[in-house]
Amino acid sequence: MAAFGSVGFDITDRWDVTAELRFARDTVGNFNTVRTPPLSEAEYDTWSPRVTTGFKLTPDSMVYLNVAEGHKPGVINADPRFPESIRLADPESAWTYEIGSKNTFMNGRLTANIAAYFTDWTDQQITSAFTFPTGGTQSFITNAGKSEIKGLEIELSGRVTDNFSAGLTYSYIDAQFKELNDAEAAQLFGNPSVAGNRLFGVPENQGSIFGKYSFPMGNLGQGYFRVDASYTSKKYDQIFNLAHTGEQELVNLALGMDGEHWSAQLFVKNLTDDRTPSSVTRYVDQLNLNVPST
Repeated sequence: MAAFGSVGFDITDRWDVTAELRFARDTVGNFNTVRTPPLSEAEYDTWSPRVTTGFKLTPDSMVYLNVAEGHKPGVINADPRFPESIRLADPESAWTYEIGSKNTFMNGRLTANIAAYFTDWTDQQITSAFTFPTGGTQSFITNAGKSEIKGLEIELSGRVTDNFSAGLTYSYIDAQFKELNDAEAAQLFGNPSVAGNRLFGVPENQGSIFGKYSFPMGNLGQGYFRVDASYTSKKYDQIFNLAHTGEQELVNLALGMDGEHWSAQLFVKNLTDDRTPSSVTRYVDQLNLNVPST
């Protein structure tokens, strides 16, 4: 169940403010195919405020500020062998503060956007592993104490000539655990704290560029040739920052035509045959079985 309200004000003809509030009641349940114990269920109520304000510097340029709180409901760890202390993972919440600017220049031929943000993440849900006294290991969801994310995003795109357009994007993310103690870390390294480690699954640097050349093809329509290239720095698989994906570099090509009522395209994805995985994860599940082949 959810309810949402919003109110907006035009303070001047160039400055506006919007305030929003969302209430959500999430009912979370979990069970396994072996229906023991009975279905577990928990209910979580959250209030999520958001305030945005924007100021137009010119008709084609504006700055903005967003402040918002987001929530994710708690999780039930279904394995009946888990002790009560880890049966439930608490809800997580995050305050995000973002400031940025959006601009167009040269009669709309050039777009330039930039944004910086900070996220204060509390009780982030992460996976950990539990070893049962009788043997065997099972992953479960638990909460990190506190994480912080600082980031910068840049986007540029424009029509260089009537036939050629190009653009680029870049993002920098400094994402770290600030408070997190883990029993596995104590066993592996003799210290339960992993504060200062990067958040898993988050690259520090990411960027892309593209170029597109269009050309007329008479009555057939418009032809084009496009090149896209992207770079993603390594992403760790878990909180210990040991295994990671490696750096990924992708190049894609496309040659196509657009008619009045049809289109056709030839393309090559991953021209350089980069085998770097897009993501990796660490998870152990000895309770749920795969569906057998039929």
